[in-house]
Amino acid sequence: MRPISRVFRARQITADIARDGAAACDDRGPWWSTIEAAHAAATSPEAAEQAAAPAVALCSTCPEGGPDGRCALRASLDSYDGLAAGEAWVDGRPRSVAGRPRRRGGSWKRAS
Repeated sequence: MRPISRVFRARQITADIARDGAAACDDRGPWWSTIEAAHAAATSPEAAEQAAAPAVALCSTCPEGGPDGRCALRASLDSYDGLAAGEAWVDGRPRSVAGRPRRRGGSWKRAS
């Protein structure tokens, strides 16, 4: 039997989450993009944490969230960069929201 690719599995999980309609972020695409952009543009750990706070708060109420939830699994499989499951993700690996976001440069970094 041929193994299922990571991309295919990530798409399956995304479709399952959308179909179930239980995700707290459902129908908040533009809002979510604004929060992620503010997080990515942060110039300090404190600013990154503050920028991510609305998304982290929403994730804390979500049945899809948490480190073992489908949101985290999808982010991992999809090599996601952004905010998901209450954490920042860089190349599909969870990081503290106060750590350096997507940008590869910069002068600050807090341990994950």
